[in-house]
Amino acid sequence: MSEKNILIHQLANGMNLIVEPMAEVSSAAFSFLTTAGVAYDPEGRTGTAGVLSEWLFRGAGEMNNRELNEQLDGLGLHRQSSINSIHSSFSGAIIADKLLRALEIHADVLQRPHLADDQFETCKMLSIQSLDSLEDDP
Repeated sequence: MSEKNILIHQLANGMNLIVEPMAEVSSAAFSFLTTAGVAYDPEGRTGTAGVLSEWLFRGAGEMNNRELNEQLDGLGLHRQSSINSIHSSFSGAIIADKLLRALEIHADVLQRPHLADDQFETCKMLSIQSLDSLEDDP
């Protein structure tokens, strides 16, 4: 059994890049792990991280809400975001030759989100619905 070839590199901005090449597959997966979990919600503003994770994908860079989501869907990106106590995670899986574009879009989402006022209430309501749905999960 061969040892896995995992590469670790720290970028100039301090971000750690961890890569595991797998020549036998034609897909690629990625995950951005940020220190933006619920433990960082301001006092009296519980749920901020959850609302923010939804709000980030409502327009970023040069793309409005619709353009952003059409780009991600058009790539065939299977995406997910999740929030835990310490981290927010934004991940996806895609055909390998479309990985660079998916990463470029996520760079906009994480570094240049619009956070438009007119999108906030919708994101807040989606977060509340998500919490309410927990009561339906035995």
